[in-house]
Parts: sequence; structure tokens; C-alpha cells
Amino acid sequence: MSTSHRSSRAACPVIALEFASRASNDLVPLGLGSHSIGSSPSSDIVVEGDEALPLHGHITVGPQGVSFFRASPGAKTFLGARAVRSSVLAAGSVLHVGDDVLVVHHLAPGEDLTIPAIAGLRGRSSAMRALARSVSLFADLDVPVLIHGPSGTGKDAVAAAIHGGVSAARPFVIANVASIPRELCESELFGHARGSFTGADREHQGLLTQADGGTLFLDEIGELPIDVQPKLLRALDGYGFRAIGGRTLLRPGVRIVTASHVDLRQAVREGVFRNDLLHRLEVLVVETPSLAARRTDIAAIALGIVAAEASRMRQVRLTPAALAALMGMRWDGNVRELRNVLLRASALAPGAELHAEDVRAAGMRQERAFEPELTAERAVELLYAAGGNITRAATSARVARTTFRRRIAEAHRTLEVPPWQLNAQSVDAISKTVFSLTEDRDQAPRGSSPRRKRRSEVPENSEGLLAAE
Repeated sequence: MSTSHRSSRAACPVIALEFASRASNDLVPLGLGSHSIGSSPSSDIVVEGDEALPLHGHITVGPQGVSFFRASPGAKTFLGARAVRSSVLAAGSVLHVGDDVLVVHHLAPGEDLTIPAIAGLRGRSSAMRALARSVSLFADLDVPVLIHGPSGTGKDAVAAAIHGGVSAARPFVIANVASIPRELCESELFGHARGSFTGADREHQGLLTQADGGTLFLDEIGELPIDVQPKLLRALDGYGFRAIGGRTLLRPGVRIVTASHVDLRQAVREGVFRNDLLHRLEVLVVETPSLAARRTDIAAIALGIVAAEASRMRQVRLTPAALAALMGMRWDGNVRELRNVLLRASALAPGAELHAEDVRAAGMRQERAFEPELTAERAVELLYAAGGNITRAATSARVARTTFRRRIAEAHRTLEVPPWQLNAQSVDAISKTVFSLTEDRDQAPRGSSPRRKRRSEVPENSEGLLAAE
């Protein structure tokens, strides 16, 4: 596939567009200036699909913000769930152009975008870019690494990426401690000699020996029996170990990577995990973010699941409204739960497209049990899901419009949105003007049409860009 971005105007990228709909999950940096977007190879940003026009529109990056403008009335474009002609693009905005789904990410000054994404994990949010930087750094250090994060956040993929540094061509042995019967845990880790216990009719090499020269990944390390932990500690301290019933002292050269979804410090306080072993394992620590902490990645993950599970689910297309609905749902089970909801929705949907009501019905059980706190992040998500309608978003949050506006105004302190993009004044202006036509249409009496604002009545930013209609 040809490169998706041709512009070389700006040396300092301000934002990056993620091609969430593509397997490569490309991240395209954009600097200050206007960037053409369309299906023409001469466009700065090349998109695909029958509905993409040769010149579809422009994305303009200025000191006061980022905006999209379509080039002609036939340039069908969606921002979240709503069709737009022009719009301000806040961090996390999801833009649908042709067959491509673009997610807007704001960049930190001097951020290095050359660090590759972690294989097997989709999404290029700030949380995932930070994770990729940590993994890239730790992969070249031959010391123990502890990966901590909720279930379903890709800890195994992170472990594989860490192994891919100094020991990529060496053994990579994986074991889930929680799946090993307690009475066999010592034998599995350290091995046993023939005849060392009933049923030991042959010699068995332990996991530490199997991983000699490479990496041993122990998932759910918090489930390791307390009586086996001292032996593992001595092995990691270089004293070696003997297999059960064996006489030879073994000292395999192995790098230990462990993972846990539980708080190991709490396990230490409860007396089920040794403090000295924890210190030995957490020389370096990697935190894998929950899906709730990286909602801007949901579009890329959902589209990737639909493509990857093509053999298991009906061929369906996720509509812009369906993706917006997915971004507004809570995912306690993280990517695993998202996959299950999509599989269920594809099986139950009546047609070849998944709409918002289809994914909401498939995830109904978790939505009924969830009454989210209205954080600034949640308010922005609800605003996207409501197509920019303040009234509808406040109603879905079950709060007053004034409260909802205050939460939006707090967004710049908690989200990856620079102050020049969202501050109390600019957010209030966005709330009152950017989405005003949508609200006017919703509140207009039946049979009437709202008065269209004159061009001179719509506020402009310092770049002379009109606020979104």
C-alpha cells in the first residue's frame, strides 16, 4: 500500500492521525498548515473507498486548534455518529472518510513517533504510545520485568515484545501459574528426576531449564504457592536449584518476566506473597492500561476484531453510530469483553451492518449494571456518542446541562487535549456554537426549521476558521 501522507510542510508535528481501519494501524503526523485529504494519490492524506472523493476535504492545523472542512456537498463525512460538513477536531475525535476511520491524537512536544507499536495490540493512544516506549527501552535490558494490569489488556503481548529485544532468537517459554495444579507447581518450574515421586516414570525438565538462554514468562505470578516462592527466589538470586529428587545443582541463564492482575503489595500484606520475591521480580515495572483508560483506541480495536474474527462471525460492517456507541460503553472485561459483544452482535443483527442499537443490545447486561461517574473524560465520550448534542448528552448522563458543561470545561486538565485546544473559554464557545445547529434542530417545533445562522454570526478562531456546523 502506498504511503498515506505526502505533506512535508511542517517540521514539527502537532497532531497525528491514526488509520484505525487498516491492519497496519498507521500513525500519520501532521504539522501546522492545511492538509488535503482524498482518494487522489496527490492528496496529502490518501484515503480509500468508493465514497471517498479525489479531493474530499482539508484538515487544517492552527495555533488555535484543528478543523476539518469538506471540499464539496458530495463529500460524505462523519464525525463520531453525525454527518458533518466542517468540524473542530478535539483529541480522540473519530472521523469517517470513505472506507477509512481516522482517530485524532494530540502529540507531546518532541514526541518520538518512530517507536513501533506493540505487535498484537491495536491502538495508538497516548497511553499505548507510552507503553510502547517503555517496552522498547526495557527490551534491551536483561533484568526481571513485572507487568501489571487488568485481565484482557494484552500482558502476554507485552511480554513477547520485551522478549523480542536482547533474546529474540532464544527460547520464549510461557506458563500461566494459575493453571498449574498446586501440587505440581514445583515440578513444573524446577523439574523432577525419574522415580522422585509416585508417577514420576521419567525425567522432566522444568520451565526454568527449558528457557535457558532465553525468557521465561510467568503469567499470574500472584498464584504461585507460598511454599514454592523461596526456591524461585534463590534461583533468581543466582544460587541455583535442584530438580525434585535430583542431585545436580542447576543454574540456567534465564530472564524472568512476570505478570499479574492483582495487587502484589496487597498480597504481601495478606501473607500470601513474599516481599523479598516481589522486590526481586519488580526491578522494572510495566503497567498495561485498561480499555477504559484508552477509549480512543476502541475504534481501532473493534475494527481489528471484526477483520480478525471473519471466520467465526458473520461479515458485518460497523457503522459510525455503532463505533460511537462502543466508545460510550464500559468495558470491565477490556478487550475480551469487547470481542464477545461484537461476536454476539454480529450473530443477532438482522442485516450486514451493525448499528448503535445492535451493539447496545449485545452489551445490555453490562450497561444495565453500570452507572458511570460523570468525569470529564466520560462527558467528552457522551458528547461524541450524542453527535455533539449537549442536551442529549446531559440527559444520557442524567445531569443538568450546566453540570455537563462544567465537566467538558474540565477536560483539558485530564485528557490528552492541549490547553489551546480545550480551555474553559474555548470549550464553552464550542458548547454554545459548534453544536448549536444540532441543538436548534432538536428543539425546533414540529413542521418548522431553525433559522440558519449567517456566516458572520458564527465565531471564528484566530486562523479565520469557522466553527463546526
